[in-house]
Amino acid sequence: MKAIHAITIKNNVNDSERIGDDLKRKDKENLFCVKVEEIFEAMSPLPISFDVSCKQGPFFSEFTYQDVLGGIYLKSQNAEINARIMEQAVVNCENEKLPEDAKDYLADKYKLQEPECQAPEKVVFLPGSNFLGIENKEMLLPLLYSNPLVAIKPHPNMTPKGLIFVAGEYGWDRIIDPNISGHALLNKCKVAYSTANSEMGLIAAIIKKAHVDITSIFHFERLTYSGIHRLLQPENVDHNYKTVARIFNSTESGFIPPWAENIEERVDGFIEASMQIRKYFRPSFPDVKRWTKQITNINK
Repeated sequence: MKAIHAITIKNNVNDSERIGDDLKRKDKENLFCVKVEEIFEAMSPLPISFDVSCKQGPFFSEFTYQDVLGGIYLKSQNAEINARIMEQAVVNCENEKLPEDAKDYLADKYKLQEPECQAPEKVVFLPGSNFLGIENKEMLLPLLYSNPLVAIKPHPNMTPKGLIFVAGEYGWDRIIDPNISGHALLNKCKVAYSTANSEMGLIAAIIKKAHVDITSIFHFERLTYSGIHRLLQPENVDHNYKTVARIFNSTESGFIPPWAENIEERVDGFIEASMQIRKYFRPSFPDVKRWTKQITNINK
């Protein structure tokens, strides 16, 4: 079932309210994702909604999902539950190899330009204007100081005001045009840095590129791929590839890659794993906190 406030991949994936007025997706319609969305809606015991932050308690009342790398990532609306599901999935799945054509599905989400000059050896992929300041400055500033050739690539939904903010933090001389292809830069650089809301960490693992998470601990938990990034290791290419391969091959992780043929099995496995963990967090008492300080004085 859909949540009453829900938006969907089928109807809202390219909405300007979500991604900005100037940014356009390459895929106006992803039939595979629409199919998974319909199956998830039919099978879910709880309401579902596309692209919602996970802010509910561990006894969550809704599921969410988003499109990633041509497929879909199913999640509960609680970050702790999502982390436990992902860790459990990695332990239970022993298949550490991705299909040969997995790389064929890796591309920029948006219509971007190819770089005209040589890519820097180290590129820091920072989020857009909707997530300014989630990077670990104590980690990033020494990196920039020690190597004048480290470059910063902002997300393409960076606004002019956001770009001025980032330039004020790190310098205009370090910034690559946000409209340049991040995928092309990732392929050509030697080490990539990104935050836990970005697909770049997953792509780096798949193409066996050295990667370092650079998210601030104060923001890490609430971000999209925190449950995955906590299992990755800085610049450990082999470990990261095997971890992501297990996630993509698992029938309970919630990841449904575009080459998956067992969609129903994967949706069912994720729901089962989620609901099993969720049941242990059922409150012993009704949540009445919002009313406990409300008193009506009828003597006035």
